[in-house]
This record gives sequence, C-alpha cells and structure tokens, in this order.
Amino acid sequence: MQLIFRPELHASPFSQAHEGSLGPSPIDQASHHAYQVLIDAIVACQQEGWISPGDPAPLALTAWCTVHGLAIILLHGSLRRRMQEMQAVEDAGQLAEIVTQTLTRGLLARERTSETMIP
Repeated sequence: MQLIFRPELHASPFSQAHEGSLGPSPIDQASHHAYQVLIDAIVACQQEGWISPGDPAPLALTAWCTVHGLAIILLHGSLRRRMQEMQAVEDAGQLAEIVTQTLTRGLLARERTSETMIP
C-alpha cells in the first residue's frame, strides 16, 4: 500500500522513460485497476440489491478512503494506545472488522423516507 501511493512514483519521468511511453506509469495503472475492482464490486452489489442504488463513485470513494485511512493509521502505529483504551478491541484485525462492518451497515440498502434522507 505504501508503494502504490508514493506520489513520486506516479507518472514519473523514470517510469515513462523505462516503459518507453508517455502513458500512465505501471503504478498508476495498478492503482486504477485496483480502484476499478472496487467500483465493479459496488455495481455488482447494487445489482443484487445489497448496496443502495445510484452512482457508485461516491460509495467507492467512501469505502476507499475509510479502508486506506485505517491502513495508514495502523501502519503508523497511531492507534496502539487508542486500541488499548478501547478494551473491546484486541488487535488490528478486530479493529479492521469493526470498521468494515460499520462501513457496510452504512452502505446497506434500506427504505428511505423524507425524514431520514440527508438534504
């Protein structure tokens, strides 16, 4: 994860010269492919009625930011003390499960009323 998001590797002169093209770098291509897998999964889940219908882009962005934010925080060790304070969370795997479940519950399709819709 740290490699694929290093800004100096995206569309760098080295990667373009190395590949002999002016197109996206291999890192950019891998990043795009990974994001497209997420978009495709969301669309498939929407088609099955598991995720709210509509434009998949905001849903993908929300999921992507949440998971990557958690990964960065875990990689940097920023949550160790907080996890110790939250006695119910024993390790990073359990924390990832909690975050994923919370995100998923937020994406689940449910009946909307005018009172529950965000303006």
